[in-house]
Amino acid sequence: VVLAWAERRTLAGALIIDNTQTPLAQITAAAFQPASTVAYFDGYFVFDAAGTRQFFISSINDGTQYSGLDFATASAGSDFVIGVTVYHEQLLIFCGLHTEVWCDVGNVAFPFQRYDAALIARGLANPHCFCSEDNTVFWMGEDGNFYRLNGFNPQRISTFAMEHAWAQYPSLYLDSSCFVLDQEGHKFIIINFPSGNATWCYDISTTLWHQRESWGTRWV
Repeated sequence: VVLAWAERRTLAGALIIDNTQTPLAQITAAAFQPASTVAYFDGYFVFDAAGTRQFFISSINDGTQYSGLDFATASAGSDFVIGVTVYHEQLLIFCGLHTEVWCDVGNVAFPFQRYDAALIARGLANPHCFCSEDNTVFWMGEDGNFYRLNGFNPQRISTFAMEHAWAQYPSLYLDSSCFVLDQEGHKFIIINFPSGNATWCYDISTTLWHQRESWGTRWV
């Protein structure tokens, strides 16, 4: 979906998203399933099918159409698919205990195929704690360690002391979320832990960690 900025305006609680002035609308395709994450790759919208071992895709160049045949199963383990993202022109299918790599091979029946030689033996803690920056992917592993992908190898960048602190939070690291912040030439991975009322930050350029806090009126 392309947002035409020149046409953007409020209309009955929706946004105008194209030159025909059509407001946003709910996807009504019967094959569309509940999902936690979405990625756009080679003309397809790719979703995790929440609570299953599957992911599914839209029709090519059409994010409103979905077929019950356009799905695949993460088959390297019995754990559920947690999230999806794009990495170096490949799909990463994050599961609870492992991560699979899928490629676009252009098959007519289903365009993506698993790359068996690149299984990543680390899963994702939750669908809100991964992000892309510095030509790679960062994520909270299912083991409570924070990782940076180096090729197809998970490189642990958190420390024992930090992991111990995260394990003391009421929800551990399971409610964590992360995003990228560009500040004064530094790119930071910001990780929030709501149950611990804590924010940890990783400086990609220096590879150092620090914590941040806020004071005053809370922004809503």
